[in-house]
Amino acid sequence: MPDGARVARRNLLNPLTSCREHQLAGLAFCAAGALCGLMWAWVDSPFYRICHSPGGFADCGHMLVVWLTYPSQYWLMVLIGAMAPGLLFAGFLLAGLVPARRTK
Repeated sequence: MPDGARVARRNLLNPLTSCREHQLAGLAFCAAGALCGLMWAWVDSPFYRICHSPGGFADCGHMLVVWLTYPSQYWLMVLIGAMAPGLLFAGFLLAGLVPARRTK
């Protein structure tokens, strides 16, 4: 493999050498995935079940805020939710499925 191709391949793995559009898209995908992971963890939490049980609390927003004070119950789902789309986007970049940066 020529040295130029090796350097170009290595630069694809470095997000700081990507164009601004790719950085912003990767950040947006990771943020959306983190929010999806947070909601997934909320639906799976016992606080959600208490809130939606018959005779449970009527104020689910308050239960959500109380649940957010216990990050040990949801940090893993948020991390998985943020990393999955980020890794998928990086894979698309490496495979060349995302259009390259436009040159002027």
